[in-house]
Amino acid sequence: MQSTIPAGLDRKEAEVYQRLDPERLPKHIAIIMDGNGRWARRRHLPRMAGHRAGVTSVRSTVEPLLALGFPADPVCVFGRELEEASAQRSGFPDGLLCRYLKAEVPTLNKNNIRLEYIGRQQELPPSVQEKMAWARDATAGNTAWC
Repeated sequence: MQSTIPAGLDRKEAEVYQRLDPERLPKHIAIIMDGNGRWARRRHLPRMAGHRAGVTSVRSTVEPLLALGFPADPVCVFGRELEEASAQRSGFPDGLLCRYLKAEVPTLNKNNIRLEYIGRQQELPPSVQEKMAWARDATAGNTAWC
């Protein structure tokens, strides 16, 4: 954890930051994207709206961690359940993932985040694999990872 208050925090955030005990913070966080479709269904919205809300949710979680100089590496997960849903719905949520990667690479670079992937990427459509490789290469020089 940084010893000085990071720039960009508002007064309330700075007060919370000052009370943090770096020794009691976790050293790693995993963010698992789950329940976006259920979230949308409960609100009578299309599933895609749930996935878009999930992207917003991840961003609103990761960016404050970065601003605080959090000592861990946030991990974003594209799970097997999402992969299976994609196979059942042509291009879904593959198209969202490709658009997200293209749109977010500048922000990832600005925040020094390097993308890494684990799992069975070869089971994803070739177009998704290509976009993932492009985003990984575009962020390869960064030192934090997601």
